[in-house]
Amino acid sequence: MQDWDRDREAAWPEFEARLGASLGSLPPDGYLVLEVHARAGHVGSGGPGGRGAVGCPGGVPFVQFAREGSSLLAEAAGNRHLTGELQLDPGREATLAAMGWEPPSPGVAHRCNWSHRWRGRVPFAMVAALAVRTLRGVYGAVTAAEIRYARFARDGRAMPDPALGVDGIDGSGASGWAAYPTPRLH
Repeated sequence: MQDWDRDREAAWPEFEARLGASLGSLPPDGYLVLEVHARAGHVGSGGPGGRGAVGCPGGVPFVQFAREGSSLLAEAAGNRHLTGELQLDPGREATLAAMGWEPPSPGVAHRCNWSHRWRGRVPFAMVAALAVRTLRGVYGAVTAAEIRYARFARDGRAMPDPALGVDGIDGSGASGWAAYPTPRLH
């Protein structure tokens, strides 16, 4: 895996570029989940085993993506998936809104996360920039080394992308697919 701690500020643009490439190569019906597994004492220190994405209750902050034909749906963890100190306060919710995320709709089934949808030609570099700003500015990731990922198809097939340079959610360099049930974004 990449040594993201060597120069933290310089590493983020590299991770962002890698994320844009990974999103650009995500096939229709493909999913990518990024979780913040921060060191103890930082926001997001849910540690391995905490779950927050793809239909799992509570846990670590995440940004997740679903390719649906030619469109891309992105979601950022809402308070339904975050507990304790990880809950979004009004200031962090205002930051998400200012970034262009749509707020959750409590009365609408499966709309419990912040979301944004791109239709047609998806600006993958812009999407990656939004995700990195969210992981850092809202969920408190200090270094890309705190990010874990899972990348998989709707049918459950793992689609590892070692070029991302971060560990799988299960702590391996693989996609971390075993950590997730059948994908279903909210």
